[in-house]
This record gives sequence, structure tokens and C-alpha cells, in this order.
Amino acid sequence: MLTLKEPHEIGLLETHQTIAPPLQLDDFKLPEGEVADRLDHLNILKDQIVYFGSLETSRAEKMIQEGLIVLDHSRYLTVEDYELEFEVSDLEIGQAAFSALLRKFHIPVRNTKNKVVRFYEEKNENTE
Repeated sequence: MLTLKEPHEIGLLETHQTIAPPLQLDDFKLPEGEVADRLDHLNILKDQIVYFGSLETSRAEKMIQEGLIVLDHSRYLTVEDYELEFEVSDLEIGQAAFSALLRKFHIPVRNTKNKVVRFYEEKNENTE
């Protein structure tokens, strides 16, 4: 899956496109489709896109009254990490419900960077 993530009013706007992974990093060519169309809309030149790895996420979901609880298991480069998220339509109700869930299970709040940022930072650390 190829995903383009863009800043949005609240959170990120995601555009998804199914692709076959390249056999080697140098073989990647951005295919035509939803992601390429979105890049055109944003006036981003497709030949400037550089592929330097993949970030794969396995996701478990549970719908509750206040929204969708999501546990992501991400793998990128030599890293595996986990992230608990709460996807909601009402930010205030979602924040209150998520805070209550964290308290109930004694999970500390951690201010973490977005998994894509963590991936880029790991890539940059390993190429310096």
C-alpha cells in the first residue's frame, strides 16, 4: 500500500493506493493513480519523489461508542514500535474518552512523533 499523508485541519489527510513493492530501492517508480493525482493537485513534481524504504503497519481495531480504538504495530528499517490511537469525529469527546482509557489501564501519556517522522529520523541516523 502506498500512502500519502498531508497535514489537515485536524490530524492528517491520507490518500491510499495499492501497489506492488519494488524489488530494490532504485527500482521504485511512482505509478499512476490516486497518490500521483493528489501530488499533481498539490503541484509536486513526481520525479522528485525518492523511495528509501518501507513502513509497514499491522493494525488492530475496536469500535466503541466514542470512536475507534486502534493499536498499530509498525516495522521500518530495523525498528518495531507500537502506538495506541483513538480515531473520533468529535475531538473533545474523543480526548476525554481516550484519557479515561489510559487511566483505567495505567498507560502513561507519551508525546510521540508521528510514525512517518520516526521513520525518517531513523533513516537519517543510519545514513550519517
